[in-house]
Amino acid sequence: MPDLSTTYMGIPLKSPLIVGASGLTANMASIEHLEAEGAAMIVTKSLFEEQIQLERFKFDEDAEKGNYRYAEMITIRPHLQHGGPAEHLMWVREAKKAVGIPVLASLNAVNPKTWVEYAKKLEDTGIYALTIRPPINES
Repeated sequence: MPDLSTTYMGIPLKSPLIVGASGLTANMASIEHLEAEGAAMIVTKSLFEEQIQLERFKFDEDAEKGNYRYAEMITIRPHLQHGGPAEHLMWVREAKKAVGIPVLASLNAVNPKTWVEYAKKLEDTGIYALTIRPPINES
């Protein structure tokens, strides 16, 4: 069998088969199957800042329901907040543990401050590298 080994971004790979951020890299069974079928590297499904913002907005909206109907709810309900990117970060950590091939993460952010924050958090998961869509330039 021919030697298909190569490097990508300085990372040694057994072959040039890299599976990009997509539905294929969105669940653990699929990622494990991709590795078994010869994928040399995967890029996890993207972390979208806009999705986190929308989920946070919906969470806050749902948490506020009833505040004006039942005034006591404002004072007796514990303060809750959306978890932000925590679930996605946990999933990336688990994906990295589940396979023996390099795992890259993907980040799509619109705000420079959030981009830096999320990039650092993704780095802390132990990924090999980060593919990005940089924030929109706010000039």
